[in-house]
Amino acid sequence: MTRVGQLVLLLSAVVVALGGSASAALLDFEGFAVGDLVSGIGVFSDLYLTSGSNPIYVTGYVPGPPLSGSRTINPEPYSLPLRADFLISGVDAVSVDMGDYDIDEDPLYLQAYNSSNVLLDEDTYLLPWWVDGGATMNVASGPGDIAYVVFGSGGVYPGSVYTDNFAYNARPSGAVPELPPVCLAALGLLPLGLLKLRRRK
Repeated sequence: MTRVGQLVLLLSAVVVALGGSASAALLDFEGFAVGDLVSGIGVFSDLYLTSGSNPIYVTGYVPGPPLSGSRTINPEPYSLPLRADFLISGVDAVSVDMGDYDIDEDPLYLQAYNSSNVLLDEDTYLLPWWVDGGATMNVASGPGDIAYVVFGSGGVYPGSVYTDNFAYNARPSGAVPELPPVCLAALGLLPLGLLKLRRRK
């Protein structure tokens, strides 16, 4: 096999390796009944939810958008934040909808940590008292993995918000982060340029 042929095979392998697709998951809690317990290990396959020693239950209270459907979750009592510990590796992004009825101001937050308890990313939003609804909070890991996230609200009544649409994205095991499509296209065209150069010689 010529050097150009070897280079084409090598570049093809790189493109395939970098093109592995990530997996995304969404917990919208719609498959649970009101009053179901969703905290602790064994409820979800990829993660477990806690709120200190407080149990987390499914509720039928759904403030306005972006919360949706007919189910949300909330710990009882609601004084502590929620925490989601991932049982899988490669989690690189998390989002969650949090909201409340138009009663009080809620400082919302979502924090992502690695396995060494180092803060990777944080998103905050001050939900005004007159809003019947909430906000979507987002965090990303950068080059590392998210081991767990902590989320909730501060203010006069800490934790007094409802949670919905907990979503997370995980890279395939051992995969390299994906390159943008433009870079992949450039890698694909590189062998053609090399062949053209070879013909000129």
